[in-house]
Amino acid sequence: MVIPAYNEEAALDGVLRRCMDTLTQCAEDFDITIVNDASDDGTGAIIEDWRRRFPELIRVVHHSIRQGMASTFEDAYRSGRKEYVILLHGDGQYPPEMISDCIRALPFSDVVLMTRRRKFYGPYRHALSWGYRRIPSLFFGIDLRDPGCSKCLRRDLIESIPIISTSVFAEAERVIRAARDGRRITFIEIESVPRVSGIAQGGGMLHALHAFGDMLRFWWSLRVMRNYGKNNAIKNQ
Repeated sequence: MVIPAYNEEAALDGVLRRCMDTLTQCAEDFDITIVNDASDDGTGAIIEDWRRRFPELIRVVHHSIRQGMASTFEDAYRSGRKEYVILLHGDGQYPPEMISDCIRALPFSDVVLMTRRRKFYGPYRHALSWGYRRIPSLFFGIDLRDPGCSKCLRRDLIESIPIISTSVFAEAERVIRAARDGRRITFIEIESVPRVSGIAQGGGMLHALHAFGDMLRFWWSLRVMRNYGKNNAIKNQ
């Protein structure tokens, strides 16, 4: 399990406690890596306390300078050492108990995507969330349902699939590439809860524009490569 965290002192201790309880019950071999994106509250102290108590299970990556959501997520994915990597946000919105549902789906899945039955957003974030789902569906023909939610991936998929996006669209790009490669994708609905504290980082206008730019760049790269392959096939006939 990998957990990205930025200023989550109000929620992180409870998230880690529930993760440990659930993983102990349903997994024979696991560890937890927490990536602290230069938090300036008590998040770092909470993480270090957990590492001291469980040195064989808890691994920590501390960013000395804040790197943002997309980079922190990538660091979290790359830190996973087991066959499967489960990403869980550190803000307490997504129930750690979902881990047991993920594990039951692993024998027939390469990717397990959580989808929230309800999102606790205002009008602007609901519109943004609609765009994050519908526009990629239009461009790539794949409905990711809730690409920003927690998910579980095979580690070999993380290592073998190249990602060109540098924004939060990297979450969608990885799954789109997996689907195009014929990987097995399973969706599991979950009940999320409102954020305990802190501020959501993915809804700013600059984040949205960056993600849209990455989506266009990704779509263009797929289109160019497809046309390049067709042209080569014609030349070789």
